[in-house]
Amino acid sequence: MVFGMASLGARMRAALGPLGRPLFGTRTLKHGDFGGTSRCSSSCLRDAGVYSGALDGYMGKETSAALKRYQRAMHLRADAVVGPRTLSAIVRRDAVPIRTQPSP
Repeated sequence: MVFGMASLGARMRAALGPLGRPLFGTRTLKHGDFGGTSRCSSSCLRDAGVYSGALDGYMGKETSAALKRYQRAMHLRADAVVGPRTLSAIVRRDAVPIRTQPSP
């Protein structure tokens, strides 16, 4: 079973240490991207009720369509890109931890 970081509580993320602090927010996500940050984004979209696909870490066609639905619901430009404004909306809505300083 795969869990997105947005689904984990704050105590669980703290117990996981560095593994509980995803690098979500360190890069712009767009169609075709792959990785943990994409999986976290998919999990947030699922939590928002706009995505029911796999949490496989791939920003495919279904994930991009869900992201556009989410952006429209948040009154953002529906471009299927997790840029600064979409990231801010996700962070505010789901309290997703993001890196605020560059890693050493």
